[in-house]
This record gives sequence, C-alpha cells and structure tokens, in this order.
Amino acid sequence: MSNIKRNFTPDAEFNRDSAEWMELTAKMAADKAREIELRNRLISKVYKNGVVPVGTNNVLLPEGWVLKVNGKVNYRVEEDAVEATKGLIAEKVAAGEITEFSFDDIVKYKPDLSLSGWNGLTEEQKHLIRNCVTERPGQASIEITKPKRAIR
Repeated sequence: MSNIKRNFTPDAEFNRDSAEWMELTAKMAADKAREIELRNRLISKVYKNGVVPVGTNNVLLPEGWVLKVNGKVNYRVEEDAVEATKGLIAEKVAAGEITEFSFDDIVKYKPDLSLSGWNGLTEEQKHLIRNCVTERPGQASIEITKPKRAIR
C-alpha cells in the first residue's frame, strides 16, 4: 500500500536530519562490513582453520584480557524433505533398524500469520480470531532516493 504525500515542503531541520540520516546509514553499512572483516581476521588468528568450537570459548590474552568467541551452528529445516524423511524414519523403525522417536520433538512448527490471508478476511471474520492475533505498529522504514531526472 503506497500513500503519497505530494505537498510536503521540507524545512531546514528536515533537510539536516535527512542528510545526517543518509550519512549514518552509509556509515553503518560500512562499519558493519568492517566489523565482520575484523571479527573474522581475529578468529582466524586464534583458530587456524577458521572453525570455532560450538559454545562459548574463552581465549586468554595478555594482561588479563579475555577474547570470548561464541561458536554457532545455524540450522534450517528443508521443508521439501520433511515428508520423505518421516517416511524413511517409519520404514527404519518398522524394519527394527532404529528405535522409534518423535519427529515432532525435533522439528517444531509455530503459527505464523499469512498477511494475505488476514487481509482477505472480513471484519467479522477477523473479530472471531482477534484473541489470538496481536496487532501493534511496527517501526517504519525510510528510503531517500534521487530523482531520475530533474523536477521542474
């Protein structure tokens, strides 16, 4: 949904704030990239293969300083493979090759609102399920773009 405010004339404070915001967003992106580069360089000095053991790892530095490195593994469930995997588990259990376990204890599903589905409801329908849907304003994002050509 796009709402265009056509008759807005920025004052000097708006112009200063928007210029500062653009500078800060560019600096933040550069700072973040540099932070990641330096973090990876420090890790590669301590862990020659670049692989950090999972969990909190304390590296003792001179004069009592400690470098705390938190090793992580990111997991993602490949949804396309879930049903086939459940079938394979059932086969292995039935054949006595593995002991039975609950797939649902490993992979959890949490409710997630489909915005298109929500927006397609009538107010009466929304009223029926409002007790399980919380709505609150989010932080607006902004973008300032140069015009493609001069505006006359």
